[in-house]
Formats: sequence, C-alpha cells, structure tokens
Amino acid sequence: DFLVGDAEVPEDIRRRIEERGGRIYSIAAACPEKNPLAYTFHKILFSMKLMKENQYDLVHVHTESAGRSLILVLAALAGVKGRILHAHSSFIRSGKYVAKHKLCRRLLPLWANGFLTCSGEAAKWMFPSGLIRKKRVVTIPNGICLDRYRFSEEIRAEARKEFVAEGEKVFLLCTVGRLSPEKNYPFLLLVVKELKERMKTAEGQGGLQFRLLFAGEGPEEERIRKWAKELQVEELVSVLGNRQDVPGILQAADCFLLSSLFEGLPLVLVEAQAAGVPCVASDRITREVELTGKITYLP
Repeated sequence: DFLVGDAEVPEDIRRRIEERGGRIYSIAAACPEKNPLAYTFHKILFSMKLMKENQYDLVHVHTESAGRSLILVLAALAGVKGRILHAHSSFIRSGKYVAKHKLCRRLLPLWANGFLTCSGEAAKWMFPSGLIRKKRVVTIPNGICLDRYRFSEEIRAEARKEFVAEGEKVFLLCTVGRLSPEKNYPFLLLVVKELKERMKTAEGQGGLQFRLLFAGEGPEEERIRKWAKELQVEELVSVLGNRQDVPGILQAADCFLLSSLFEGLPLVLVEAQAAGVPCVASDRITREVELTGKITYLP
C-alpha cells in the first residue's frame, strides 16, 4: 500500500500498483482542511487510523528530508515493528525546512530502526554520523532494467523523426526529469543562448543546428517557456511534458545534460549511460553515478 501527499496519482502508476494488489491512500484527498492546524491534526489521525487498521509489518518512508520521518513516530505508536527511512537526496532547497531536518536528523534512531540510502552523499545528508560509522546505513544504488535502454540504431532513427526533419543536420541535446527548481534549468537555457550566439560566428559547421529537449513536467514548466521566450531561444527549445518513451528520447539524443544543484543518485544519469549517450553533468552530482566513463562534470 502507498500513502501519498498528493490528491492525484498518475494513471499509469496507479494502474501498476493496483494490478499488484496495492492500494493508494491520499492525504490531500482525505484531509481537505485549509487551516494548517486542522489539516495537520486530521493528517495525524488519518495516518494513525490507517496504520492501525491495516496492521502493517513495515512502513518504508522515501524522502529527502529527515523532517518527513516523523510519520515513523506514528508508525511506532500504531505498533508497526519495521520502520525504515530511505534517503533519496543530498540537500533540500527550501531554507524553512532545514532547521526541522537538522533536528529530526539527530533524533532519527528514536523512531526509525532501518536506514537505507541511494548514495554516500545522501547518507551523509540524512543520517547522524554515528549511524554511518557503525555501518547501520545500507546503500542500495538506484537500478534500472538495462534491456529497455540498450542502444539500437533502429530505435534512434525512429525516435529522431519526431524532432528532426528529413534532411536536417541537428545536434540534439536533452534533459529528463521533474521541472523543478533544484534541476537548475535556467542555467541550461543560458547555455542554449550562448551556443546560439557562438553558432552565428562558427565556421565549418556545414548547416549544423542544435535543439534542447526537456522531457518531464513540474512547477517550473511555464517559467521555462517564459525564460526561453525572454532569452529569444524558444525556437531551439522543446518542452515535451511527461513521456512514456524516455529510452527512445535518450537514444535519439547526441548529448544528455543534467544541471542539478543537488541530487541523491540521479537515476536518469544511469539511464542515459545505459542508452550510450555522452553526458555532461553538474559537479554537484555524486561520482557514485559514474559507470561508463562517459560523464563530463562541469561547475
């Protein structure tokens, strides 16, 4: 079963969970109160009731902030024996949550008894040094199904038809992920603008063009479109929205970009390497994601 904060869950994810016998419980749908205190009180009651009624053996929290581990306090009160916290990031952007994170981080062993992480950097961010030193934190690197991403000339040629007209010489750049502030996408738009200016004076390009694809959706989508227009690069940028054909998009690309300010262990970089595409990534990304020697790190 899954307890989520959002009122809506993407249909494909819902279907996959329910086909396997799982159920989805939404806090937002169950607790519609606008008043913050009323909402918090209702959320606590709803979560406690859910865990008591279903008599779970284990509650597994995936998060980037130790503050969200507090639901494991409710799990303990509900009698849940296994209470796991799984770290998925090496930072949180919002300053107002940092103090809560730092306090809860120190107290984690009081309510959690299982500690997982996707990378060493995420572990250092989430867990007290004592837990790491005593080797109580287990690292499970993010994994993928390699067969879905294995490079194929046929898949590449078919995927490129959507983005490159016949006869065009286009160098395709792409990035895949949630369109959110920590991805630092304004920086990529500045890169596009700089490339556009340099291409005006470049010699020997033989009609070569370039284009940047954004695959994903999120709160920054409209701002990305607005920034692209303000920088006068909108004709070089395509915002594709949520896509189910990410393996094809990666294989269509000539270079994958990841400009994140922070990550845990970015799964999309694993996927891009599996697809055989050269990668350029922010130097804020953990080197634990390096698998093929095809990643160039830049500040």
